[in-house]
Amino acid sequence: MLGLPGEIYDKYDKIFRTCRVCSTSVPTPPRARVAGLRASSFGDLIFVDHEEIKFGSKAYLALVIIDGATNLLWATALTSLEAPETLNAFRQWNEENNCIPKGIVGDQAFFTDQFMSYYKFHGITPYPCGPRTPWPNRAETAVRLFKRTWSIMAKALADEGYAEKVTVRQAVKKVAWARNCQLTVSGYS
Repeated sequence: MLGLPGEIYDKYDKIFRTCRVCSTSVPTPPRARVAGLRASSFGDLIFVDHEEIKFGSKAYLALVIIDGATNLLWATALTSLEAPETLNAFRQWNEENNCIPKGIVGDQAFFTDQFMSYYKFHGITPYPCGPRTPWPNRAETAVRLFKRTWSIMAKALADEGYAEKVTVRQAVKKVAWARNCQLTVSGYS
């Protein structure tokens, strides 16, 4: 429309494609797809995993749940890998988010008989993954960021003398909150 030479438009396209800030204005990649399911709404698909975290000289377990559509991370500390405790954490996720997920992705630990009866009762479609199956990049990145934020928080609590004043569960909740509020490259949380 401006009647500029074609080489000007070519240079503009080249800069636009290589600029880090300009590339954030492109549409986001499609959300998680597992077995043909597209997570376009909160609760369509959640990713679950147990993570080992260190607090002081002890190691603990955390249940990490990531929503496939919004990338919202939820976590809580557990005392064991026993199914009843993990199922109670699932119920807590359901209550806090006022949502029953439509589908759940996890490793084989989340697909024992106790879990399957819970899923069947709530109408949740299970999508088990084999051992060492990689998660979609967004979910995997969210877990990595949670663990990095956890190590920073645990060190800060220990350095400032607050490690004995908070429970692991309280610290995990604060880390999940901080991870969900961090700014992304696009400037949004």
